[in-house]
Amino acid sequence: MAPATGKGDVTPTPAIADPLLPIFVLALVLFAIRLLAAVHDPFFEGDPGQRMLMAHLPVAAVGNRIWLPFLQIHIWVFYLLHWPYYAFKIIPCFYFFVAALFLGLLTYRETAKTYSDLAFTLLLLFCFAYQWEVQFLSTRLYQESLALAGFYMLLWGGAIELRDNRWLLPIGVAALLTRECFWIYLLAICLLNGRRILSDRKSCALFASLWSIPLLWLLATLWAHRHLEGKLPSSAVEWPLGINKEGGIAVSHLAGSFASFSQSLVVSRAIYLVIALIIVWAISKMRRGIDERSMKRDSFDSRFRPFSLISLSIIYALIILFNPWEATFANQRMVTPLLAHAFVWASLLFRDTGYYAAPVKVLSRIILIAGMILSLNLDVRTWIYHDDSHAERSVADIAALVKDAGRNRPANICILHEGYWEALGRFAGPALHAHLILNPKAGTISGTCDLIIVGSGFTLASNDEFQEYRDYQLLGRSYTAYRRIGNPQGLQK
Repeated sequence: MAPATGKGDVTPTPAIADPLLPIFVLALVLFAIRLLAAVHDPFFEGDPGQRMLMAHLPVAAVGNRIWLPFLQIHIWVFYLLHWPYYAFKIIPCFYFFVAALFLGLLTYRETAKTYSDLAFTLLLLFCFAYQWEVQFLSTRLYQESLALAGFYMLLWGGAIELRDNRWLLPIGVAALLTRECFWIYLLAICLLNGRRILSDRKSCALFASLWSIPLLWLLATLWAHRHLEGKLPSSAVEWPLGINKEGGIAVSHLAGSFASFSQSLVVSRAIYLVIALIIVWAISKMRRGIDERSMKRDSFDSRFRPFSLISLSIIYALIILFNPWEATFANQRMVTPLLAHAFVWASLLFRDTGYYAAPVKVLSRIILIAGMILSLNLDVRTWIYHDDSHAERSVADIAALVKDAGRNRPANICILHEGYWEALGRFAGPALHAHLILNPKAGTISGTCDLIIVGSGFTLASNDEFQEYRDYQLLGRSYTAYRRIGNPQGLQK
């Protein structure tokens, strides 16, 4: 092996013949662990409950917000196939696997391809999987799991280098129908490659087609407002922003928005990784003896850095300006684009440290690895599946009761004395192929309900139409189920 020629040079090391196997195996193991935990969790709290409530539709909405349809189309297809509620948890877990696999492949590709680089790639992959917010999102029906997969697939396929890859177009189309952040990524690519795109007819046609997707979606949501509401939107909050805010003003209080974002950074633990990246980057800028031209950055590296800075600046400027999570202060999901970029930055900065003098190299890598580890969910008890068979059996029993109540048709399941989101979180799964009716008026119960589930503190008066069946404990709250047998006399507190 030839010795290094200078303090900042990297000693060549034989490359590993096939890094795909350990990366694939780790991603597969992480997927299996995640899937085991997900399918044994029978609840759909938050937006996933709303999506399950509307599983019979390919497009879902909450309030005036109409979600981009890619995730909902998956749910709709599973619904048409008549799959059980727990099978829907496969969707985010599968896309987590795709994201982890392509992040691992991308990370290793951007290193010097030594054994230490492979070890770092596997560590980064593990830290990605158990990063606080990524772990949460990877088992739930939120768009972010799909967005992470699309982002890393596009980076791996050469989207920011404008490679002629036939798979980029369908992946790009799916991504643009998943999260609005991909609209920003498309804008950033156009800003950085405007002349090159405009100088080629094929590229012009391709990007015009891509831009038509968000444009057509916005026009479709405008039509939906007119068709469903019977009027055109009255403000930017309704359209084109399409976000649910506590007030009717589109532009938010900037100090409050920034406080919300700052707290989400802390609560999600993303702050540790971000600080580590900034420190390692600052160290590289202070190393005067390093000629950056000697670092031999490839096309991806040189293009990703400005792309990332531009797109993240736009994304978080818009988040602070419009605060789409105003109703849920410090919602951790807002840090997902930052985390997606941060793990790529970690791989690029790790590669840069190979050109540092030994003491600085060691210090920089310790800081980088410490930032990744501190961003983990440090409660290791949550890393693997823990049996909660009581909740699982209870929900399965309710699902069987729902099926029996409907006979040969979808049953009408009435939930009484329960909040909207709490009811969805607990019962959207077992009532998947039924009609879930929340807090119906007392006078309509007799002619409507096939099964009644009543929250704690209330009972159904004795009558000849409904009979008490069983009590349940779900997420710390008591419920009683009543099956139809005759005519109800009413409710009593």
